Formats: sequence, structure tokens, C-alpha cells
Amino acid sequence: MNNFNETRLYKQINTQVAGLVKPDSKLLDVGCSAGTLGGYLIANKNCRVYGVDNNPQAINLAAAVLTAVAVMNIGSDPFPFRGELFDIIIFGDVLEHLTDPQSVLMQFQDYLAPGGYMIVSLPNIANIIIRLKLLFGKWEYKEYGIMDATHLRFFTRQSSIDMFNKAGLQIQEIKTEAGVFVKDNLAEKFLHGIYRLFCTLFPRLFATQFIFKLVPE
Repeated sequence: MNNFNETRLYKQINTQVAGLVKPDSKLLDVGCSAGTLGGYLIANKNCRVYGVDNNPQAINLAAAVLTAVAVMNIGSDPFPFRGELFDIIIFGDVLEHLTDPQSVLMQFQDYLAPGGYMIVSLPNIANIIIRLKLLFGKWEYKEYGIMDATHLRFFTRQSSIDMFNKAGLQIQEIKTEAGVFVKDNLAEKFLHGIYRLFCTLFPRLFATQFIFKLVPE
């Protein structure tokens, strides 16, 4: 992730993550990329958004839209905003890229203000598409998505919960994501609605991603 590849920058808003953010919050976006999510929260929820990312070029872009930014290797660098506490800390599609995400969750709790919470999104390796491919002996990395080639860790709903418990975090809310579908016509919108329904009824099987709201114990 250290080599700059503009096509890998996150340019879409995760509406499930954004929906868990309280207006007027001071928040830290860990792995902020070019600041797309933070910029949205500043413009639409009057938030103050600090961002860290290990990609200097992405941080240069984020600096134009976020309140404050810093280059940080999350797993090893000292925290760049000493003395700052945050109402919300977001780990959006970040922990699966780390060798020891549990330790990172424990460390970053020190930067939460009283009453603060974390928002974490993680891909669901137990998604039905991945299961079917494994049934036929296929384990194929991709440029994006659940099988992103830069993922170091893989999570199911239950293994995510186990990690949070060990990190001293309580789950307040769990949301599911049905994936990014092209919805340019009625047929595509209908199919997405059907998949969304199955995702709601059988989240462990059909969710492409789980989004957690977490508070320290």
C-alpha cells in the first residue's frame, strides 16, 4: 500500500458508516485515503475530521479537504495528534490490512473522548460467493473487494466479534452491506433489492461487509 496508485483511492462513500456518525462530531478517520468520507462528513454533518494514512500522496490530497492530516503507519508509528481526543474513530476497510488489528484497536481506545465510540467495517470472507468458489477449489485474489490482494487478515461475523471482545470493546450495533451493485435500470434495481433482502435475512451468508459500532467496556 506504500506505492501510489490513484485507482486504489477510496472515492465512494460508505453510507452505512456515514449513517453511524453523529453530527457535529470530532472524529478520526484511520486510513483516510484521499479524504472522500471525511470531506462528506464535514460538508453534510458539520464534523471536524482528522485523518491518518500511510500513503503520503493520498494524504496530500486529503489535506485539501480534512481538518488535519498526518502520514502514519498504523501498526508502528507514534500517534501524530498528541493530546487530541475524538468523539468517533473510524476504521473503514482498514483492519484487514494489518498484521495485528486487535492491538491497534486496543491502542486507539486511548484516543477516544469520554462517551466516544468506534466504527469498524470489515469484509465478510464467509460470503456465499467466496464459499461457492472454495467449494470448487478456487482462492483467487482480486484488485478490490473481499478478496483484495492487499488483505492480510480475513474475518467472518463471529471472528470479528471475538476480536472486539478480546480488545475490550462492546458492540452497540451491527449493520450489513450488500455490496456495490450497478443500479442503472429497473432490472438491476430489482435484483439489488432481492439481494438486499437476502442479506437482511441471512447476513452471515449474503453480506459482503459488516459495519460495527463499538464502545470500550
